[in-house]
Amino acid sequence: MVWAVVALCLVVMGLGRMGAQATGANAPREVLVHTVVSGETVWDIARAVTAPGDDVRDTIVAIGELNDMDDPHIEPGQTLVLPMSQ
Repeated sequence: MVWAVVALCLVVMGLGRMGAQATGANAPREVLVHTVVSGETVWDIARAVTAPGDDVRDTIVAIGELNDMDDPHIEPGQTLVLPMSQ
């Protein structure tokens, strides 16, 4: 729940945002930067940033691609780049 509050604050305040919107497959996209806290999983983090009706698994794939992850293992203190819901 703490992550959800932090994510909401970041979105509302516009902090942690980088990137830009453009068209095309390789276009930059808006992202959030998140620092992993103890007990979080990639699933938890992905679920917090996945838009209603979207598949959390697609968000997990996007997180893996944005962070060059070979496996879903994350550590507290690790910084992750997260896709913003469209």
